[in-house]
Amino acid sequence: PRSPMTKSPLVASSRRRSLGRTAPRLVIDEGEALLSRFRSAATARFGGSMFAAWRLVLDVRGVGRIAFRDLVRGGRALGFTGNYRLLWAELASRDSLFASNGTGEVEVGCAESAKSHVPEAGTVGLEALDPAAAKLLDEFRAVFAERDMTLEDVWERIFDPEGSGRCTREAFCSRVTSLGWSFAKAKALFAMLDIGGEQDVSMDEIELVGLPRRVEAMESTISKHEAAMQKEREAFQKILGEFLG
Repeated sequence: PRSPMTKSPLVASSRRRSLGRTAPRLVIDEGEALLSRFRSAATARFGGSMFAAWRLVLDVRGVGRIAFRDLVRGGRALGFTGNYRLLWAELASRDSLFASNGTGEVEVGCAESAKSHVPEAGTVGLEALDPAAAKLLDEFRAVFAERDMTLEDVWERIFDPEGSGRCTREAFCSRVTSLGWSFAKAKALFAMLDIGGEQDVSMDEIELVGLPRRVEAMESTISKHEAAMQKEREAFQKILGEFLG
């Protein structure tokens, strides 16, 4: 006769099935907790603005999406410690355009399987970290895309027509609401863009939104970059000449 202490195969099998059902939930909860800690570390550095952390530390090239290596580099700069692979899996599962084909190209609908297999070749957007901020920024960009306005147009005509170089919180909210937005949304947008926490914004801060630039402004930026590169080359040649000569 079977000992009363011995579990029947049916009970043992039932227990294994139960564990199999609960284990994924535990992993997801751990990922959510990790993401919450990462958000706290990021926003603590920038007055509560996840967007500021995104643009200044994570998406430093301004391409709109980051790879796994960007997350690790940026996370370390923010002082975050934790399981980066699990954090990446959590972010991938929240991104509607997670790229998981191993080439870095975006595939729609891949987030469903992100928890089980997350290649480092994928990319995620701000949506994964702060969906509300991502939506707000998309709407803001769309307002000026409809009007075919560049960053310079927006700054000179709307936010700084006086040419002071700054736009106060009150003026910003007033001018955004005049575009048809609610005051609550205007205030939320200002909080995201006021990276310095000075209760005003500059064109440099608005630039982080990713509005198109005027052709002449782009040419000026390229010219300055080329001049700086030429200066570096000349300095190197001078040092090399002194070393050899």
